[in-house]
Amino acid sequence: MAEGNITRIVGGKNIIETEEWIVYTDQFTAYAGKGSHFTAEGGTNIGIPKKAPSVGHYFKKAWWSSDYEGKKEITKAKVGDKVYFQVEMTDKFPQTSLPKEKQQKITFTLYEFTGNKYSIGYMYVYGPRIYLDKEPQKDKEIKYVTWEDKNKNDTIDPEEEYSKKPYNEEKVNGNKAVISFQLSDGLSSYFNEFTELKLFMSLSYDWETVDLPETEDLYLDIEPKPPVIKEIYVRLLNYQVSQLAINRLKEVGGSIQYIEGNDEIMSEKVNMDYFSVRIDELPTFANGNIILLYKKIRENFLTLSKGNVTFESHSEPFHNNIDGSWEFKPYPKKDDPEYEKEQLRRWKNELGNTVIFIDAGGGLIEETIGDSGAVLESETNPYDMCWIFTTIVTEKSKTQPFSGHRQFGIHKDEEGNYRFFARAIDRIWPTPTIVNLSMGRKDYAVKDYLKIADSTWNNLINKVSQFIIKYGGKTTIMQPEFVRTDFNKFRDKYKKTPVTSIGNIPQYKEIKENEI
Repeated sequence: MAEGNITRIVGGKNIIETEEWIVYTDQFTAYAGKGSHFTAEGGTNIGIPKKAPSVGHYFKKAWWSSDYEGKKEITKAKVGDKVYFQVEMTDKFPQTSLPKEKQQKITFTLYEFTGNKYSIGYMYVYGPRIYLDKEPQKDKEIKYVTWEDKNKNDTIDPEEEYSKKPYNEEKVNGNKAVISFQLSDGLSSYFNEFTELKLFMSLSYDWETVDLPETEDLYLDIEPKPPVIKEIYVRLLNYQVSQLAINRLKEVGGSIQYIEGNDEIMSEKVNMDYFSVRIDELPTFANGNIILLYKKIRENFLTLSKGNVTFESHSEPFHNNIDGSWEFKPYPKKDDPEYEKEQLRRWKNELGNTVIFIDAGGGLIEETIGDSGAVLESETNPYDMCWIFTTIVTEKSKTQPFSGHRQFGIHKDEEGNYRFFARAIDRIWPTPTIVNLSMGRKDYAVKDYLKIADSTWNNLINKVSQFIIKYGGKTTIMQPEFVRTDFNKFRDKYKKTPVTSIGNIPQYKEIKENEI
């Protein structure tokens, strides 16, 4: 039986009207203070209960476990664990008409869960009925090969090698098969851009193929290896904006939108990213001076950062297209036209504490519900070639789609090459409207927000690259870096004494335990 509880507390009457009501449970208990009445026009039958229906003709049920016997059922595991997929067959197994060598073997394919595909079905039960059917997509197969446990220690050791034989079938003993998997480091390449990996199985025997476990919440959710944390993200986590900068927000009825304090609204995971373009050859106008290039990029930032993207929403079942656009502008005030001009002046002269409005829009719907935002230029270092945007709440922009800090600038990588970069530590703050449009699922909304954010910074990096090339330089766009992990765990480990300045810390510098 499936596990879980259903509790109903009703002050008055609880009426269920249905043509057929079937309940399968290991124990059914009813309490009534003034009598319990069961009546039926066709009579009430009391006897041995029927068994719950099987998933399929041959396959009864399946589940993940941490032990070979299948007593310790799990839905979560970590890279490095050994797990077992338990398969229980029905009494219709085996099929004796099959060749003898196939009678006791089931075949399987392991898949990464990437979403569901939907279809509309039709059935006639007491009249015509149209229903929405779904099944998991099978577009990302994970292939395993067998290996020899030479040390007989149930662990893959360096001297043990995988064979070339695919691991895709298992023998059924009695009415049960156990499929074992070592969650090796090779799985790391399967995690999606949201650092997620869920596993399910497609099982086949004779003519039948079924996907198990039965529901998405029973799939195996894999936790990646602990990420390598860079010093910059720990410092940004502990970054405290100066009071002078905060005071400037009074002019727009604003305040800092902090990365913590609203767990119910914000994403459970914290995003730490790094987008960059390597500068292989300076443009001619720089005259060999990297600071001149930095100043030119900053001078054109409001133009270079403007962009748009079209993508398929993660919201199921409809996956509507989203047409998103964004533009960074000096913050406007209707009652004070000079305020916008002052922000532009501050920006161009690198005075710091500039307030920037981020105008979100796109298609007709996006223009109506677009989640605009605002940021404060909370730190400016012209000679260190970097600045920081900190998310804020204002009267015009309301909440910002992300909460945290993003730094921009130019610095050297580990090989000594200059890179222009955009990097951040932040969490997603979706609006209630967009969550509702995401079928009430915050996780769908979070993925859509991240898609737009990643597109925003990829767009900036591409345009900076084009800008440098246009004026005689050469560039290489580098692969973005992402760490997306549980925020509360990250905060509990790394939240320490506040820091009042960040500076241009090399991206390759990792945090050391004695520096925490």
